[in-house]
Amino acid sequence: KPIQRFPQFILLLQDMLKNTPRGHPDRLSLQLALTELETLAEKLNEQKRLADQVAEIQQLTKSVSDRSSLNKLLTSGQRQLLLCETLTETVYGDRGQLIKSKERRVFLLNDMLVCANINFKGQLEISSLVPLGPKYVVKWNTALPQVQVVEVGQDGGTYDKDNVLIQHSGAKKASASGQAQNKVYLGPPRLFQELQDLQKDLAVVEQITLLISTLHGTYQNLNMTVAQDWCLALQRLMRVKEEEIHSANKCRLRLLLPGKPDKSGRPISFMVVFITPNPLSKISWVNRLHLAKIGLREENQPGWLCPDEDKKSKAPFWCPILACCIPAFSSRALSLQLGALVHSPVNCPLLGFSAVSTSLPQGYLWVGGGQEGAGGQVEIFSLNRPSPRTVKSFPLAAPVLCMEYIPELEEEAESRDESPTAADPLATVHPTICLGLQDGSILLYSSVDTGTQCLASCRSPGLQPVLCLRHSPFHLLAGLQDGTLAAYPRTSGGVLWDLESPPVCLTVGPGPVRTLLSLEDAVWASCGPRVTVLEATTLQPQQSFEAHQDEAVSVTHMVKAGSGVWMAFSSGTSIRLFHTETLEHLQEINIATRTTFLLPDRSLIKCSPRA
Repeated sequence: KPIQRFPQFILLLQDMLKNTPRGHPDRLSLQLALTELETLAEKLNEQKRLADQVAEIQQLTKSVSDRSSLNKLLTSGQRQLLLCETLTETVYGDRGQLIKSKERRVFLLNDMLVCANINFKGQLEISSLVPLGPKYVVKWNTALPQVQVVEVGQDGGTYDKDNVLIQHSGAKKASASGQAQNKVYLGPPRLFQELQDLQKDLAVVEQITLLISTLHGTYQNLNMTVAQDWCLALQRLMRVKEEEIHSANKCRLRLLLPGKPDKSGRPISFMVVFITPNPLSKISWVNRLHLAKIGLREENQPGWLCPDEDKKSKAPFWCPILACCIPAFSSRALSLQLGALVHSPVNCPLLGFSAVSTSLPQGYLWVGGGQEGAGGQVEIFSLNRPSPRTVKSFPLAAPVLCMEYIPELEEEAESRDESPTAADPLATVHPTICLGLQDGSILLYSSVDTGTQCLASCRSPGLQPVLCLRHSPFHLLAGLQDGTLAAYPRTSGGVLWDLESPPVCLTVGPGPVRTLLSLEDAVWASCGPRVTVLEATTLQPQQSFEAHQDEAVSVTHMVKAGSGVWMAFSSGTSIRLFHTETLEHLQEINIATRTTFLLPDRSLIKCSPRA
């Protein structure tokens, strides 16, 4: 089929690029052709995904009565399918034993959650003249704001256990007073009961051990050694059972849904337990449910009409959603200015799944700033919860002007796995956060441990303010106020930067070095409107070019995208794309809104980065 040739064309162009040396006249054309093919393939995949979602909603609509309110909601054309998957619903008995399980088709729309039975009847062959019946039979549907994910280990204060109805046999006959005695199982009921039995047996064996210690005689199979072996064996079984419970909970999606009120009028909720195909599927459901709820807030409703040219529905989350607004600094006494921020991701193999949520850990956000003459401040926000919260705050001697996240190299991570113990705590190879201050200080902190212990520090040459920081496999680069680029090499062990020895300094230009960019074989440094390209290992200048025609404009931000580098400037709302090899100016985009052009003075508007 013609559609199947796109991956072949992409692989062919990639092979041609590998065998086309730099400087060849055909290299730029091959890169542009590869970009066009990848963009077209992405559009086709997105259209195919949207078409599949529309087909799923149509199948769901066919299974609903024409007069029902759900049918009107589904046919209104304002519903978007965010996630659809076949999950296994489980029902347990009074003792926690599995009574039955059945596959359900669960639909996550942008404002509701729908659960349907899969209708296997009438699935006849294509040659049959008998029309097929509805593919699904709707079991229940609930407005999304009323759906609550109950995670393992979650505090019971978030919902009323007395008014929660656990789905098991005989639950419909239970009264509201009797529902308080129903066990809200934190894990698989059978495994959880077995763990409790092991805990009781361990307590009994420990009592037997105390009694054995009081014996006066010596017996072959009744001594302290045998009793201690019993205790160790039970403890090992408990650890195995806890691992089984933890593994099963990674695929267990527990949803708290609103039910009909009881005879006294009190609202009653019921809990539904689904088993996902794998842990990543549960993570996807938990995260999508959370994002969909945030997307329903008033601040995330677009205030404009933006119809598509092809009259097709937009993809889910086509515009960024506002999760929350929080102050950058907890100190309200000082009017601190925001200087820099950097995201520190969490290494999942290191920290594993969160104890409260199965969502992937999102890491930490380091925010730095300060005030002239009043010192600096650093706030560390945890992004591992539904709403960010401050976990650490500490003052500094001067305002923070820049930050850089430095991940550990792959070979360092492998060596750490082989020898997890280290004699020197500063010799650990965990990721680090590097801070540049206005007084010329460069500070190095651990990004894994959110403590405030400084791993290493130094002062810039001439105590010049550090405007930007960037790391490469060979150096830690610092752009200074006087136009100097200071390079600190790695130590012989490749663990930390050599901040004690004088750095390698070279002059980039007469003005401040505002931004740096590290590429595979080069380093780009900006000074005013001019960008200098340096060799990555020796830092010898190779060439330079003018990124902007106005001498009063400075390059403030550079980011690599494919074979190009996008640049933003200190004035104006345009961003420019330059080729990394030929340094050719490829594209310029004005990102300002149309209303901006009506303002009297547009020179004050500039581009700023967003995390």
